[in-house]
Amino acid sequence: MTDVKEKILLGGVKQRIHYVTDDPAKPVLLFLHGGPGVCNRHDIMTKHRDLLDTFTIVTWD
Repeated sequence: MTDVKEKILLGGVKQRIHYVTDDPAKPVLLFLHGGPGVCNRHDIMTKHRDLLDTFTIVTWD
């Protein structure tokens, strides 16, 4: 299982990505949260973990 949180610089702005996979060959499911103050990344990574059966889950803040 790979579970990585990274900070990257994109266009001069600090961004956070978090990805989880049990097989990097699986297609990526990219989750973009719903705006300022509504970061529900945690819900995706905990309540919907069954998505890992099919996807590599990536969240982006």
